[in-house]
Amino acid sequence: MMKQKKSNLLIQIKKLLSASLCLTLITFCHSSAVANTFNQKYKHLAANTDGQPHNLATIRNWFNCYDQIRRQAQLSPAERQRADQIMSKGLSIFMPGADKALAQNLMTELVSRYEIAAQQMSQLQIVSATEQLHRAYYQYFIDAKNLFSDYLKLQSDLMAVDQNTGQPIASGLVERKENLSMLDQNNKMLDERLRQQYGIPSYQYQPASAN
Repeated sequence: MMKQKKSNLLIQIKKLLSASLCLTLITFCHSSAVANTFNQKYKHLAANTDGQPHNLATIRNWFNCYDQIRRQAQLSPAERQRADQIMSKGLSIFMPGADKALAQNLMTELVSRYEIAAQQMSQLQIVSATEQLHRAYYQYFIDAKNLFSDYLKLQSDLMAVDQNTGQPIASGLVERKENLSMLDQNNKMLDERLRQQYGIPSYQYQPASAN
């Protein structure tokens, strides 16, 4: 029974890896259900808003800060290439050896970047015109950090369970990855619509230290 259960978990992980992780910046969708859940979990973000209309200069400044936070969290093209190579190794990233060590370093770095980005987004003043996008990216950084934290847990124990639900972590990874991919498209559209509305240039990758 245990062998069968472990085999099923390995199949789940293999499916996830074959689909490849989306290591580019993904954002969270803006459905009302998600918004209600978010508002309950992250009420402290609202403390940063004054509830007043903002002029275009304020909106542009918000986008400048927001884009810089994204750049600090985002993999560079070279880093993304290495990440794709690592994640294409399949189940070897969970087995003792060089691939596992490389994957562990990658995931640890991603967890750190996303945790910092979430903190920065929580400190960024909420502007009414961009509040929806602000909350969406904050949610993404939290979810991404949790996802890669769970990958690290699986490297130590493929049978690890979620302490909140008691369910095997591996069994939910495929669905979580698929949801993030779908949410990515929704939020890219939201981001682009707001940029067009306020005349903000499209987001472009730059080294995080660039101004």
